[in-house]
Amino acid sequence: MRSAIGTAVVGVDDAPAARAALAWAAEVAQDVREVHVDEGDVAAAIGQVADECDADLVVVGMHEQRRSILRGLGPVVGSLLERTTRPLAIVGEAHAEIGTDGTNGVVVVGVGHGPATQAALRWAADWAKTLTVPLELVRAVPQRPVFRSDGLLDLMAFYIDPTMATGWAAEDLAAVADEVDAATGAEVPVGWSVPAGSPGAVLVDATERAQLLVVGLHDRPGRDDHDVPAWCRHVLLHAPCPVVFVPA
Repeated sequence: MRSAIGTAVVGVDDAPAARAALAWAAEVAQDVREVHVDEGDVAAAIGQVADECDADLVVVGMHEQRRSILRGLGPVVGSLLERTTRPLAIVGEAHAEIGTDGTNGVVVVGVGHGPATQAALRWAADWAKTLTVPLELVRAVPQRPVFRSDGLLDLMAFYIDPTMATGWAAEDLAAVADEVDAATGAEVPVGWSVPAGSPGAVLVDATERAQLLVVGLHDRPGRDDHDVPAWCRHVLLHAPCPVVFVPA
């Protein structure tokens, strides 16, 4: 099997989630570097090793109790989301068995706007092209007034016909899909959809049969665990596959 990643750095301890993260990384990377840290700043130690080997991906496990009981991200996941300058994969305990050979579904990309989305699209396109797996681009259409900043006429049009928001999203996403299709080549099918609903719920629904979810991580001042958007927390707690955050 071809590897989608060159070097992956994995945070490892005795927890089942860490073992799942290590197993998943071994499936997708040519070179896996393990970081064993029992105390201190675990996220900093993982980041240091990633910098030293110029890792292509950082991988950590998310404990099942965090997902099902505590409903929190955990200190390591939260700190890495705050600090990472490299793509970060979060793997749940049940995700190690999700294959990457194309038989386990598509790679879903959450598509918003701006540099973070562009970074996520580039990363996902490289993954899909390497493994020859299909891409599905998804943009949630919130069920509240969303309109282009083209002036008063667009605002009036929304209230005259609320379905225009979906039309605008579809128009934009179709153009993005064409760009990704041109970048990946004919061997990678590229689909897209614009479901209505909150971003977190839409992305979780879209990944029901996916092997991977890829989303952009905005580089905002003061980014920290407490500032992680609600949709991001929802995805990490409920996504049935690994989630890769790609920083802008």
